[in-house]
Amino acid sequence: MPVKPLHIAIDGPIGSGKSTVAAEVARRLGIFLIDAGALYRTVALVAIKYQIKPDKASQVADIFRRIKVTERKPLAKEADGRKITVLMDSEDISWAIRTHEVDDLVAKFGEHKQVIQAVHEKERKLASSQDVVIEGREIGTVVLPDAQVKVYLTADIRTRAKRRFQEYELRGNNVSHSEIVRALKERDELDMRRAYAPLRKAEDAVVIDTTGKPVDEVVDMILKLVPEEYKIKHKDIRSTG
Repeated sequence: MPVKPLHIAIDGPIGSGKSTVAAEVARRLGIFLIDAGALYRTVALVAIKYQIKPDKASQVADIFRRIKVTERKPLAKEADGRKITVLMDSEDISWAIRTHEVDDLVAKFGEHKQVIQAVHEKERKLASSQDVVIEGREIGTVVLPDAQVKVYLTADIRTRAKRRFQEYELRGNNVSHSEIVRALKERDELDMRRAYAPLRKAEDAVVIDTTGKPVDEVVDMILKLVPEEYKIKHKDIRSTG
């Protein structure tokens, strides 16, 4: 049996399908999921709670380091549409971190080195002793550069905007399609141009364009990349559905 934990790193821009695909990969393998986006959103929620502006990002990072954030292993999609439950100091913040207000703040805090480092610390700690699927925007390049499986998901802007619109609609948030496209382009530019840990594909990552592909097809493509010794370890890989 392998000695090192299995690390599956899934990178890509917002709306590329990372969250949905990562949750299903983790469910099929029966392993833990780390949603980096949820951690950054938690930072934004902390900023809102304590009324801290982006130019005071170090204060938010310090508070974030002190709180306990946990994410449950995804065994099945929640009845209300959630893919995973996120707890902050035992409080369920799964929906609180998915508002448009949080969306607008994530990139503004996420570009600061102190915040990025604080999030990376939690991610590495969670992944240090267990098999995990971890999805985000600098996973295969910075957080887990030695991950056995590295994937970079992408999709065209219309597909990405449609996915975000459906998420907002599910939560009862009224946001126009044009506003979502604007926010996505702005977030992409901020993520790719930031000085520390910018969004980019790891050299050894497998690129998968999710445009027009069913989730199960993308998940199957990723599972085929898992080394044989880990497939034996997780020989009870669940089928689709």
